Amino acid sequence: MMDHAIEICKDGHADQGGQPGQAAATLAVMLSEQGIPCSEAAFRAIAKTLNLDIPEELIAASTIFHHGAATGDRCGIFESGVLLIGFRYGRLEPNLEYQADRYLAEKLFDKFQETYGSYFCRDIDDGTAPCVLKTAVPWITEILRGGEELMKDAPTGPKWIIPEQQTSVETNAVIAPEAAKKITPSEKDRLKEFFFVHKTLWDFADAIVSEEDWTLIASAGKDRRVDTEKYGVEYLIKKYRQGFLMKDPSGETTDEAANYIVGGFASRIDCCMRGERAFWDALPEAARKAYIGYLQDIEIWAVPYYLEGHTDDVISVIPFEEAEKVIRAVPEGYVFSVKECDCRIYNDLTCDYPLETCLHWKEPDEINTSLDRGYARAISRDEAVEVLRTAYKGGLVHSYGEFLGGFCNCCNCCCWAFKGMDKLRALGYNPREIWYRADYVIDLDAEKCVNCGLCVKKCQFSALAKGAHHIEIDTEKCWGCGACRPACTKEALRIIRR
Repeated sequence: MMDHAIEICKDGHADQGGQPGQAAATLAVMLSEQGIPCSEAAFRAIAKTLNLDIPEELIAASTIFHHGAATGDRCGIFESGVLLIGFRYGRLEPNLEYQADRYLAEKLFDKFQETYGSYFCRDIDDGTAPCVLKTAVPWITEILRGGEELMKDAPTGPKWIIPEQQTSVETNAVIAPEAAKKITPSEKDRLKEFFFVHKTLWDFADAIVSEEDWTLIASAGKDRRVDTEKYGVEYLIKKYRQGFLMKDPSGETTDEAANYIVGGFASRIDCCMRGERAFWDALPEAARKAYIGYLQDIEIWAVPYYLEGHTDDVISVIPFEEAEKVIRAVPEGYVFSVKECDCRIYNDLTCDYPLETCLHWKEPDEINTSLDRGYARAISRDEAVEVLRTAYKGGLVHSYGEFLGGFCNCCNCCCWAFKGMDKLRALGYNPREIWYRADYVIDLDAEKCVNCGLCVKKCQFSALAKGAHHIEIDTEKCWGCGACRPACTKEALRIIRR
């Protein structure tokens, strides 16, 4: 079906009934329903409707804009519209007086602002991309069709050029900080402590913190607050999403009204990895290994927490049925979200398990979260259950802690907590006392078991083995996750309490 939809764009068999804008929208929705990303669907449909001779390479370029380039940033449909405007009305020779193409892009921006109040995917796409296609594709089509007439009102001169990295605060444009200062080694060491850079990472901090960023951090007062008027809201929002800043929990929660304070280096690492993937992948291997080693060091994160007296805040491994009950019991009004698994991203996707499996829920105005920063997507309660179900059928382990406000659905090969259990034992701790609790265990109906061994392959903890007549269970190794059950075609496995 998807190939057929694409062929419609190539061969010209689209129904062109109605106005061109509506015809383009209809085709775009059809392409989207066949699984083509919204940005590409809009691009192909508009190009076909207007008979634009688009190179295949440019169509390929449009695909990256889907879901805000996978970060929830600017809407992919908006970005494809800007790309088409540039293709049709852009210039090849340097000429700062020519602003017609940008004027048309501004017209499209105004449409998004008037209708949605934003042009960011995270703000306008709650799973309703087809609705956005129906609305926005006609705008883009008509702007492209009427471009020559519209451009007569375009200003001349470098209106959008940013001189010396500064623009007016009133425009809400991005404002770079004051010129990065040369920071002395002793001052840099103080800033590393202020930014909570772990001593093991001091030699690697500069790889993801520029001199401009250190200047921003240095500008904060003892209360860690940075000057919004000095830097501009848009710049601080950018730095918030990059993990340098946090929103002050005592103030407003919206991006535009929040008071921003200096955060911590751990958030910078996570946001860099999620939101600046090309930059992250180009970092020296030693730096990436150091960052990941720090984030996944159970001695740094788990042991001190236990020694501080948080003995009740353990994480429970629970089967799917119990996990679903937890989701169903979350109070009304909470916002569910899902993001890509921390552990499997940190480990460069070394396994084939489902990736978008980290589940969380929070109160609507909760800040300093992956969802608020744009690295998770909001979902419904039922969708959260389906994420759990997909993880369960895929063989992943459900780990839950009330203090975490969510579920980790991970695997033994990537999960930093599971991998850290051997280290806990080496340090003299019992993981089931200070870190993970296993209240369930797998049980076997020997009469149903045909000793096929399929469940053995699914077990994350090597607790199952083929015996002489049926599967044998090592209850000490079993964590009661139930990941083995979907593999059993005879329904010989069940979960019981220990």
